[in-house]
Amino acid sequence: MTLPDLLTRRFRIIVLALNGTTALPWAEAGTARPLLEALLQGGVQVAVLSGGGFLPLNRQLSAAIRGPHKRHLYLLANHGAEIYGFDAASRPVLLHKRVVTPEEDRRLTEVAEAVRDTLRLEAGLEVEVVYDGPNRRKVDLIPLPEWRRPLPSARRELLKAVRARLRAAGLWVEERNGSGRCWCSRWSPRSKRAASSRRPGAPWAWRRTACCR
Repeated sequence: MTLPDLLTRRFRIIVLALNGTTALPWAEAGTARPLLEALLQGGVQVAVLSGGGFLPLNRQLSAAIRGPHKRHLYLLANHGAEIYGFDAASRPVLLHKRVVTPEEDRRLTEVAEAVRDTLRLEAGLEVEVVYDGPNRRKVDLIPLPEWRRPLPSARRELLKAVRARLRAAGLWVEERNGSGRCWCSRWSPRSKRAASSRRPGAPWAWRRTACCR
């Protein structure tokens, strides 16, 4: 078959996105692995996308899978910047790697640090830029020791803590209720006289308005 013939057929593929984690917890990986291998043995193409690196993802999810069916598995590490497949001996093969140019890297740093400096100056919010991943920068809104490496099970508590921190700094907080409607809250003055001071007190109040765009 020629290459165009290979690409014009219908593909069966399942794409799994592991958002907010650098790797699967051991208990979840042990449960997911047999299901994943059954799909691969059935000829289903499976791609797993993760924000973490390849090594922890492969170690916990797929290293124990052996056999020719593993060639149907693709691991997309670092938010898809690195794509790995597997050969007939189940060894990982790097298929694609996106590396930013020096100019792109400089701009990523400039934008992230500008966001950090603006939040510090205008809202008095202490945040940090995280440089630990390739091709990206992250702004940590809650750089506190207790939230340095939160477990996936603590995601709801982390969200509450971040919202409380943003409210304390007078920033907008957007929420979505069960009907899908968005609400924005911000710390705003009750009067023009109160606008000259951001001191939490009687002249100020949280105002909640519909703000979906």
